[in-house]
Amino acid sequence: NVKAYTFYLWGRFFWNKRDPENYLKAYQYFREAVAEDPDYAPAHSGIADYFNILGYYNYMAPDEAFTEAKKAAKKALAIDNNLAEVHNSLAFIYENYEWDWEAAEREYQRAIELDPNYAMAHLWYAGFLGAMGRHQKSIEENLIALELDPLSPIIASDLGLNLYAAREYDRAIEELKKALIRNPDYLMHHFYLGLAYSGKQMYSESIIEINKAIELSGGEETLFKAFLGAVHAVSGNKNEARQILKELDALAPEKYVSPFARAVIYTALDQPEEAFKWLNRAYDERDQMMPSLKVIPIFDSIRPDPRFSVLIERMKFPQD
Repeated sequence: NVKAYTFYLWGRFFWNKRDPENYLKAYQYFREAVAEDPDYAPAHSGIADYFNILGYYNYMAPDEAFTEAKKAAKKALAIDNNLAEVHNSLAFIYENYEWDWEAAEREYQRAIELDPNYAMAHLWYAGFLGAMGRHQKSIEENLIALELDPLSPIIASDLGLNLYAAREYDRAIEELKKALIRNPDYLMHHFYLGLAYSGKQMYSESIIEINKAIELSGGEETLFKAFLGAVHAVSGNKNEARQILKELDALAPEKYVSPFARAVIYTALDQPEEAFKWLNRAYDERDQMMPSLKVIPIFDSIRPDPRFSVLIERMKFPQD
């Protein structure tokens, strides 16, 4: 059905833009595709990925978002078990919500086996490998994704993120600056560049970039705000960090605010008791950022604390 296929392509186009307004457009196109052809499996996979991203970027509580994502992915799987996109969607759920590392890796590899040219499978597998601490392999997979789809802004952006997780800050900055030349208003480029600058202790530059990402997101991204608060705190401006905490508290009755986000700020404020309180809550709520716990640089200051080791053990990460 050419019409369903066209709707699906438009959905992926807007979905790849990675901002709230375009996510909604993507969802509408995926639904149009399903309305045109209810048995069109890629459209159901698109709906799954819409909810995957809402859960991942804190626009919806994890329970709600990933439950809807799995429902749509299962529909797609029932229609076509050999569709790379749906195995990739399922892998993302296993990784970021169910924390079933073995199932996640199996599904990512199955997606790549079914379609070696599916760039998003290589990209999400790269993110999984990075979270597991397998940084060299992560960067290799990300580069494969970039070779397959050199114009994709999110693939270029995630290369910066995976380099940041590997503590290769200079290289991350270099790649993200190149990406910004091609897409100067892509919010994830600015956010990840801000993270890379923070890794280099270039706090003024970091604050500028994260503020730009917040501006481009329409001020909606609570996780961006959390990292902005953290950078303010480690640069010595603790009052600004506390003000951002108040802003997140004020937003909480209206929208989902990740407990992980609060833990990020409290860690930077050197308040480990509060940081661990919120990290434990993040664990209980199956916060989608918890899979990054093993590698994310922001928690390096509390990593030696025995409570951190307990959390790592509870996550049951694979042994290195």
